[in-house]
Amino acid sequence: MTYDQKKALKSLIGGLGVIAILIGALTDLFDVLVGVIIALALWILGGPILKIGGLYPEKNEESKAESNKERSPFHKGLSFWRFLITVVGVVIIILLIASYLSGKGSGSLTTEDRSVSDFNRVELDGSGIIYINQSGTESLRIEAEDNLMKHLETKVENNTLKLRIKNPWYFWNFWPTRDINYYLSVDDLERISISGSGTIATDSLKSDDLTVTTSGSSKADLTIDVKNLNINVSGSGKFKLNGKATDQYLEISGSGNYDAKNLVSQTASIKISGSGEGILNASEELNIEINGSGNVQYLGSPSINQKISGSGSVSQYKGVVDGEDKIEEFDENINAASE
Repeated sequence: MTYDQKKALKSLIGGLGVIAILIGALTDLFDVLVGVIIALALWILGGPILKIGGLYPEKNEESKAESNKERSPFHKGLSFWRFLITVVGVVIIILLIASYLSGKGSGSLTTEDRSVSDFNRVELDGSGIIYINQSGTESLRIEAEDNLMKHLETKVENNTLKLRIKNPWYFWNFWPTRDINYYLSVDDLERISISGSGTIATDSLKSDDLTVTTSGSSKADLTIDVKNLNINVSGSGKFKLNGKATDQYLEISGSGNYDAKNLVSQTASIKISGSGEGILNASEELNIEINGSGNVQYLGSPSINQKISGSGSVSQYKGVVDGEDKIEEFDENINAASE
């Protein structure tokens, strides 16, 4: 391999960085900024990488003489592509920076009423706080930054109210600087789904059956009165529940934190896969399954059935649990925001 070919190979490695930027811009595999960092890293480290692999030796007198020779069409072609990749990379970075600036929230809040009806399920994809009020009527008011409001989509499909960014490819150009607040009035609600960094807050919610599923770093502060409660936490979600539920079933996958010491139940079942933690209040029966290093604390005097695989533990609640302070702080923030 000639010196010029090795030099061109270094440029091609840098070109992979440009591809990383494109991936960051068009998919959810990388954040745009991560793509830029990868691009710069590959461009800068291209030479050392080749040196480690023995493909890019120091330029000696022979290679200098060779590089001074008239270049072949092949070499000229590589130089052209190297130049083109550089130009395209710079243009893309400029466009991404401009896109970020255009998609950044203005900081000025505005409100908008949206027409919604005939739903008993809510689904939030992305960031935002949903304040749910069971008033017997159905309505939705959104509070968001004025230049981002138009990008928020609200529609009902198959009895499900979906709250999300209008264009799914627009997520990389959507940078709110203030919380997006959804003030939702409902008649009946049987399912709530949150994916991303969304938050749910209810003042009082009554239902026969209620299912809540979250993924990512979602948070929930719920006051409920239900017969059958099903909770599924995937990721690092945090829950705080108050009220009563005749039967509750909880499944945590990851490092989720579930504080239901003030949710009175007759029977409760919890399954933890990972390092999740839960506090439950059960008067009759408590079923526990832990796979990993999860921790379960309980209140009441229920009969306990437990199955533990790993370093997990079960103990009676003593007033302290990791993450509880964070949940209480979150609760204070929710109350302050709703005032």
